[in-house]
Amino acid sequence: MNIKKLIISIGITCLLGVLLFYKIILINKEDNILENSSLESRKEQAETNLKHPEKETIHGKMLNSIDYFKNCEGEYEEAIGSTDNKNIVKYAIDVENQMGMSSISENNSKERTVIFANNKKLNFDDNNNTYREFEWKPVSRDEKTTKLSTSQRVSGQSSGNLKRLDSEFLGYSSQSLLTEWSTLLARYKDWEFEETKLLDLDCYKLTGVIDKTLSESLQGKFEMVVEKSTGILLDFKSYDENGNIKYYLTTKKINIDKGIDASVFKKDNSKYQKIDKVNTNK
Repeated sequence: MNIKKLIISIGITCLLGVLLFYKIILINKEDNILENSSLESRKEQAETNLKHPEKETIHGKMLNSIDYFKNCEGEYEEAIGSTDNKNIVKYAIDVENQMGMSSISENNSKERTVIFANNKKLNFDDNNNTYREFEWKPVSRDEKTTKLSTSQRVSGQSSGNLKRLDSEFLGYSSQSLLTEWSTLLARYKDWEFEETKLLDLDCYKLTGVIDKTLSESLQGKFEMVVEKSTGILLDFKSYDENGNIKYYLTTKKINIDKGIDASVFKKDNSKYQKIDKVNTNK
């Protein structure tokens, strides 16, 4: 492959990634929700949340879901609105050994795959048949964040993080397995829950409204389905004022703690051109 063709292929891949980037922009807004509210309102919210211990338990499990399963394999789909531009994510995650394989296909493009294993991070792009290799080391359990109570993490009463810092190996699967959409649940008075089943799993169905202080883009009615024992997000729908879906994520299949074939963390690189090797933990 000559340089010109490689540049064109990379450019096409970047264009196909617009949907994913838009989603990340939305998430970044959620990351700043505490900065957008006053200290007084945060304290008031924390006091109100204390009246809902069952909701705090559900929310806390979502914030720390990787503590509640050993391995997981599955597939989910997500999209903005009713567009045909969908992301398809497939994954196999070994939490105990901090190894992960996840792939994403955006807007019917070919897959991009990231593998975390054996102190390496490997990125494969089937759109231009290239791969990159990074030196990588797992991060030890994020004790600083996990020691915080759920109310401390969501109300800004501590300098700790909403995010776990030991979850990079989840790759593309993180939006379901350790979902950042959990930040949208910070106001417990705004949602309710009931027991349900999905994919033959015991779950909680959460319904309510997303306040504009949490997300201007996703404010309005929402539904979530969360696996009861792990806090994994299986389904999420956000609606506009007319009842149309603004964003959705839905799990197509999932196996929790059923074991994973170690071969999924290996990939034949013979048909790929190696771009470079970078010493980094990112």
